[in-house]
Amino acid sequence: MSSLEKDLLWQINKNLEEISAKLDRVISLLTLTQKRELEEFKDKIIGRSSIRMEIYNLCDGTRTVQEIAKRVGKSLPHVSSVLSVLEQAGLVISKEVGRKRYYERVI
Repeated sequence: MSSLEKDLLWQINKNLEEISAKLDRVISLLTLTQKRELEEFKDKIIGRSSIRMEIYNLCDGTRTVQEIAKRVGKSLPHVSSVLSVLEQAGLVISKEVGRKRYYERVI
């Protein structure tokens, strides 16, 4: 390999490293922006409702709607309705295990 080819390969490698570093910065910025947007969306859905926030925080993947309702002291239909809104918004998911459905935060 000639010295000119080595110099070209070195320059190409250097340029690729610079591009990689810049892409890493772009990805970091996008990730921060997406996190901020998701937090704003979550705040918009949950709003200032302390009961919605309490229900949301209880969605750790180990509780059913009955257990959450008991913890927050609200009726089953009320908690079920809030969970439905949170699930439709993509903030929580439910997983069926046997005859029970467990709720878990996504964000």
